[in-house]
Amino acid sequence: MHERVDQTGAKIGEARRKAAFVFIFATILLDMLAMGVTIPVLPKLVVDFVGGDTQEAARIFGLFGTAWALMQLLFAPLQGTLSDSFGRRPVILMSRRRRLAGCSPAACSPALPLQASPRPTPMWPT
Repeated sequence: MHERVDQTGAKIGEARRKAAFVFIFATILLDMLAMGVTIPVLPKLVVDFVGGDTQEAARIFGLFGTAWALMQLLFAPLQGTLSDSFGRRPVILMSRRRRLAGCSPAACSPALPLQASPRPTPMWPT
C-alpha cells in the first residue's frame, strides 16, 4: 500500500500531524502566557480596586477562583463533546475568539465589576 505524498515528497499524514501539533502547542502556549501574566497581577489589582481592603480583596479573589473552577467543571465536558462532534480545531478557534471578545473589555476596565464580567465563562466556548 502506497502512502500519499505532497509536492515536496513529505508524507501527507505526517504534515497534518505536524500542523496539528503546532496549532495545539501555540494554543497552550498562549493560555500559559495569559496565566503567567494574570496570576501575579490579579491579587494586587483586586486590592487596588477595593481601596486597599485586603480582607475584602481576598474574598473577591477567592470568588474569582471558585467561579473559574466551577465553570471548568461544568463546561469542560461540553467543550469535549463539541470537539467530538465538530473537530478539535474549529472548537478551539471558536473558544479563542470568544475568550478574546470576553476579555477585551476587561483589559481596559476601570471598575471591578467589569474586570469580573468575562471571568465566570472561561471555557464556555470561550
